[in-house]
Amino acid sequence: MGPLSVSWLLLSRLPHPLLISTGMGWLMVTGPDVVPAMPSVCISGGFRDALISRTQITMANGDLIVIAISWFAMLAAMMSPLLSDPLLHVEQQSLRRRRWRQIALFVWGYLAVWSVAGATLVLVAIMVQAGLDQTRAAPVILGIVLAMIWQATPFKQRCLNGCHQHPSLAAFGVRADAEALLFGVSHGCCCVGSCWALMLLTILVNGPLHWVVMAAVLIGSLSERSRGPQPPRWFAALSFRQVFVRKPSLLSRGVR
Repeated sequence: MGPLSVSWLLLSRLPHPLLISTGMGWLMVTGPDVVPAMPSVCISGGFRDALISRTQITMANGDLIVIAISWFAMLAAMMSPLLSDPLLHVEQQSLRRRRWRQIALFVWGYLAVWSVAGATLVLVAIMVQAGLDQTRAAPVILGIVLAMIWQATPFKQRCLNGCHQHPSLAAFGVRADAEALLFGVSHGCCCVGSCWALMLLTILVNGPLHWVVMAAVLIGSLSERSRGPQPPRWFAALSFRQVFVRKPSLLSRGVR
């Protein structure tokens, strides 16, 4: 099966809450009041002047709020479909009366990691645009090169393997809460390690092409997550074989 077929199959099997989260994320990033990329401005001067000017523009109160909303909308649109398996694991490892609490703690830990990663990637994008301000395409070209290199490295596959690690979780007391939260943090770290270059590319692309890149990243991420762990070698993450068939989740049927 090709990446597009695999992605469509996995999206069709998403639990309803994740499907709703994905849809809401896409609706938000395509809205007229949300700009899901770095602001595109032309600034003359050296790197220092361009860096200061771009930082001031980006960190202005209005723009900062828009960027924060855009970032979390992008996460909802692109990362929600990748959480089916870890959320199913938390669900199966939790007692019925604690199920949604454990899931919420996992999500909080996951979002905390991606919040830090988002702030870092925005700062990196500012520096890239300040240093390559001669042509509008230069930052995008650099983003594509970085993403292609990272996709081919063994470190990318190591991070993918980490995304498939689902540790045993305690069922009672404070330990259960702590382990659910830590699982969210550890899974978020592996997810950031796997996707940081692709997310940076998404931030660097402006205009209608931004949504095309978002869709391409989502399709590629779903395809590579559909496989089991692989030996961490060069180009291992670029193979699309061994598609998982996900088990039905209680999340798709509501609370029991």
